[in-house]
Amino acid sequence: MFDDMTSLDDDLLLGDEAVEPSIEVFCPYCGEPSEILVDSGSGMDQSYVEDCEVCCRPRMVRVRFHDGIPSVEVGTEDDAVF
Repeated sequence: MFDDMTSLDDDLLLGDEAVEPSIEVFCPYCGEPSEILVDSGSGMDQSYVEDCEVCCRPRMVRVRFHDGIPSVEVGTEDDAVF
């Protein structure tokens, strides 16, 4: 499981578009790194399934925000955390 704390700006701008911040995580199956986009507009406590970009296995993703700082956990379907 991977847990990363990163501070967020209210809006990150690239040109005229707002960009969602991303956090690097490691697949619990194959161990390869990838980035998860975090969006505080989707709620302060989020859980969803997302396929790994490398091995295509479904991984459980949990994003929590505390004082604007995201915490991301990634696990297997069998992890009891989710």
